[in-house]
Amino acid sequence: MTKLKTIFLFIVVILFTCNITPLLAQQKIGQWRVHLSYNQTKAVSVSNDKIYVAANDAVFYFNKSDNNISALSKVEGLSSIGVNTLRYNEPTQTLVIAYSDANIDIIKGAIIQNNSDIKRANVVGGKSIRHILFRNELAYLSCSFGIAVLNTERNEIKETYKLGSGTGVEVNSCTTDDTYIYAATDSGIYRAELSDPFIFNPAAWSKIIDRPASTGTFDFIQSFNSKIIINHVLTSGPYKDSLTIYDPISQSLTPLFQSGSKILSMQSSGDYLTLTDNNTLMVFDNNFSKTNYLQAVGAFTVPMEAQADGNVFWIADKNKGLLKFIPGQGSEVIVPSGPKSNRTALLDGSSDYTWVSHGVRFNNWTPVFVNDGFARFDNKEWKQFSGKAPDGKFTLDTIFDLVCIAADKSDKEHVYFGSFGGGLVEYNNGAITLYNGSNSIIKNQSIIANYNNVRVGGLAFDNDNNLWICNTIADTGLIVKKGDGKWKKYYTKSLAGGDYVTDIVADDNDQLWINIPVSGANKVGLYVYNHNGTLDDVSDDQAKLLTDEEGKGKLPSKAVRCMAKDRDGLIWIGTEKGVGVFYSPGAVFSNGNFDAQQILIQQETYNLYLLDKEVVQAITVDGANRKWFGTQSGGVYLTSSDGVEQILNFSEANSPLLSNNINSIKVNEATGEVFFSTDRGMISYQGDATLGSEACEDVLVFPNPVRETYSGPIAIRGLVNNGYIKITDIAGGLVTEMRANGGQAIWDGNNLKGERVSTGIYLAMCSDEQGTNTCIAKIAVVR
Repeated sequence: MTKLKTIFLFIVVILFTCNITPLLAQQKIGQWRVHLSYNQTKAVSVSNDKIYVAANDAVFYFNKSDNNISALSKVEGLSSIGVNTLRYNEPTQTLVIAYSDANIDIIKGAIIQNNSDIKRANVVGGKSIRHILFRNELAYLSCSFGIAVLNTERNEIKETYKLGSGTGVEVNSCTTDDTYIYAATDSGIYRAELSDPFIFNPAAWSKIIDRPASTGTFDFIQSFNSKIIINHVLTSGPYKDSLTIYDPISQSLTPLFQSGSKILSMQSSGDYLTLTDNNTLMVFDNNFSKTNYLQAVGAFTVPMEAQADGNVFWIADKNKGLLKFIPGQGSEVIVPSGPKSNRTALLDGSSDYTWVSHGVRFNNWTPVFVNDGFARFDNKEWKQFSGKAPDGKFTLDTIFDLVCIAADKSDKEHVYFGSFGGGLVEYNNGAITLYNGSNSIIKNQSIIANYNNVRVGGLAFDNDNNLWICNTIADTGLIVKKGDGKWKKYYTKSLAGGDYVTDIVADDNDQLWINIPVSGANKVGLYVYNHNGTLDDVSDDQAKLLTDEEGKGKLPSKAVRCMAKDRDGLIWIGTEKGVGVFYSPGAVFSNGNFDAQQILIQQETYNLYLLDKEVVQAITVDGANRKWFGTQSGGVYLTSSDGVEQILNFSEANSPLLSNNINSIKVNEATGEVFFSTDRGMISYQGDATLGSEACEDVLVFPNPVRETYSGPIAIRGLVNNGYIKITDIAGGLVTEMRANGGQAIWDGNNLKGERVSTGIYLAMCSDEQGTNTCIAKIAVVR
């Protein structure tokens, strides 16, 4: 046994005697993970041991031997999101992924190589990659400008083929036999000899089938059983598509069949040719005998693409993910854990759950009719809530545009969702209740005649657990559902009759900060309402409209996008012209100065206002009172608690962030994980700040033990808020010291000289500023 192993075993014994419990499931500081929907899939490719699937914004694969499902995204090293198609080549064990931005990834084992040649190319017209065909190590990419040949061994575009005259014709798909390459285009079927040294010359291509007048494109072409199968889109008559068999030897055409539905895909594999339409898998054998499999897994099945794998058929479905279909045995749904939809309007929750409302928030506050319900993440798995409510009284599929959310901090199983058209949805320990004009005082939209539409634009709990509701463009804009379940509405001049009221924040002074983004064509500002702690007595209530004028709020812009209350009770607002802070929110109704202030920061030799060139759409506060800002086009910023120091900036260019357009941000106060809702889906980042307390509680160290192969940050959690930490060796010698971010401190494993510490047991001693609340954690280090 080596000396290192002996030391390691000794440390393990000490670990158990010192009662150190490793936290195995904890994310590493700085680690990302995606939370995408994998239900809407569009392409599937079969290998000997895996099934690769393209979802709208991600890729996953299913291992046939152990039934494991693994996802691939920017976190794992993919270069883009928005997948157009993919294809696996068994002989070279290569997966090629083509994205909507014309980027390409080539994956061999654990190695991902990017090829951005087409993305960067200056091409007249579009650069969409529509289909991938493998021939040995070459991938023939059917593109809107012709055919690009990708050498996957050398990771280079070997050559491009332009078909037709002038700017060429768009190629939808291609196939080969032993002699020719064939291309299905908008104007007809072309072919060229594979061995022609001048194949890149348009003159090398001949049109063997012309598109008949008043008909559509040729979209799919496949080589099968020594024949070429062609699909032709029809634009008139009872049929949508016409399939034809082309014989390369006799150059004859034989009709195969005509379809009353649009053909969505065509693939050949082994002894089968598979086609799909809106609800049918069609399978042709070598004799061109067709079998239809209707609705392979029940209602709402839309097979976008299918491929045979012996007698098993793998289907990429538009709604249900990957389907494994065996004739006579039924189907199995295979999909990674994730929310139903990537359209996430707002996030909220507690340390146990992160709740997601599925809707579109920044769309000029007009309905877009998203009916994907809501979802819940328990830090491991996603649970989706859609379809019929448990009591059967209504279906969430009929409730559109859940644009706001308020989670009850006193009950993790209790949360409200506001629908911009359907009313208020309450989830309470499994029961789902819908409130609208029929069973509550929430009003229907009043400015559009004969339009029964209940719009809830904002929700917030106050410190007394009363739920405040923004009832937009109704005769009253503000409603409260009190903790005892009783309702009350407040008639306020600026909120009545036509104003959009959206976000709402309750501050520490019994004041409600309400966003009025538009009134007609005008930007309005903020509305502050103070009920003075007497919900049933409106005689002492106060209200004030805040604008961009000095002495009246001095907002950076009247176009307010978001608000947040920080841990000092300050009100932060995000606008179309940056950030403003109300340092004296309690002075709004006094004669003193309460105007918002913009934060002056120094950037190189210039003084600038914080994010004044950005549209700020999301603000949240972490356990250390630091501010996370989400912008419309600049990604995410983390600043110090006062906003003066920029700590982090995440964008698509420097991180796995899915998009620079951020809808919402939520921090899990217990774990420090930060969730970002973007217009392309959701992703999270393991931050280094958690919510502290007045005393140390359940102190955890991770990783623990710190093994010789680990070189990342060591997190110490459960500390007193913003406490002081000293790391010592077992003899009490000072190793280093630091300050906690909220309830968590980060140690880099080095001493005060910047040197890595040696093998041993170390003590992390934490105390508050007064030195009264203290705790000690033990850390085992193996080098």
